[in-house]
Amino acid sequence: MNIIENNKESIQYSIVNLTSSEGIFTDGDWVESKDQDPSGQVRLIQLADIKDGYFEFNSNKFLTLEKAIELNCTFLKKGDILISRMPDPIGRACIFPGNEKKCITAVDVCILRPDNPLIDPNWLKYAINSPECRKEIIRRSRGTTRKRIPRKELGKIQLSIPNLETQRKIVAILEKAEATQRLRADADALTQELVQSVFLEMFGDPVTNPKGWEKVTLGSIIQKVEAGPSRRLNAEGKGPVNITSGEIHDGMSIKATKLKYIDVPEDITRYVLKKDDILLNYVNSLSRIGKSAVYQGEYSPAIVGHNIFRINVNRKLVNPFFLVAQFKTTFFMNQIKRITKPAVNQASFNTKDLRKCVVVLPPVLFQEKFIQSLKHIDSAFTDQSKANQEIADLFALLQSKAFTGELIP
Repeated sequence: MNIIENNKESIQYSIVNLTSSEGIFTDGDWVESKDQDPSGQVRLIQLADIKDGYFEFNSNKFLTLEKAIELNCTFLKKGDILISRMPDPIGRACIFPGNEKKCITAVDVCILRPDNPLIDPNWLKYAINSPECRKEIIRRSRGTTRKRIPRKELGKIQLSIPNLETQRKIVAILEKAEATQRLRADADALTQELVQSVFLEMFGDPVTNPKGWEKVTLGSIIQKVEAGPSRRLNAEGKGPVNITSGEIHDGMSIKATKLKYIDVPEDITRYVLKKDDILLNYVNSLSRIGKSAVYQGEYSPAIVGHNIFRINVNRKLVNPFFLVAQFKTTFFMNQIKRITKPAVNQASFNTKDLRKCVVVLPPVLFQEKFIQSLKHIDSAFTDQSKANQEIADLFALLQSKAFTGELIP
């Protein structure tokens, strides 16, 4: 039965069968470094641009129109659903907003263009990102170190398709919930700006160092730097919580909107986070790399993902909260940019270069005064984090009910 011929009740269809004769369901294109040209007219969309539910221009890769045609690339259209076949999280989907330039996408991004009058693209995006579909994506993933879901397996996943009116009702409800989440994110950003203002007021700009504080390399105050293990996600919600770059926001602490768990490694004690561990994201898009936070036992037991450095510092010399506040300054982030090595999909830096980065080091007494001054801000931030988690939990519940038939009768 063709979906266009039946729009009266919810019917199960595999993702590959949701497109009309004019639609497409295909992988992106294999574009090597030698094919790229910074002055090209065609933008290459990469994994870093595909967020969990939304699109964000982060990558900055181009190629000429002639090369794109030569490679027989698929040009994106506004409204295309882009699905990441790799973490993190694997299978995340968003809608391409369009761009003034022609755009293509990397091979690990799947393009879904239903071109079907009885499918609302926004509803389909939410359906693919739903907890039930995400579990199925993880189950069908392949690989040992870094998981991928083959497009063929992705296409086999069954979705229950309600009529168009119901789809639109679901979209309206979920969009309102997402709007509330965005407002909370704006509040978090203002709180972080306040933290930076307090830091600069007390210690001055580290670039000019007007108060003459001692400058040291990170290597001289760090006791240990270690990346998290590459482990398979546990779809049943068992095992330690997996802290990834998505849980490290612009605040000082960890905030998980969707808890993910991993299969327990044999040497779990080596990786389990301890209170006051600094978490630093060393693999990400150029615009997001270097995010940091202090672990305070928010989720326990917890292990960082493979794209996060876990850092232990000499507490006799430096307070971890002071250091993380300094990590967020322009002075330090410019150093991160200098040591970051761009790649086809994501950029990264290594521990050797990180240890050479320089920070200002006031006496611990002054650092502690800074931490004391942050208590009221941190209390407000904690309240915001709790509210954020409640909103995230509500959104997850709404999303789950929406795609199990419980939200709209």
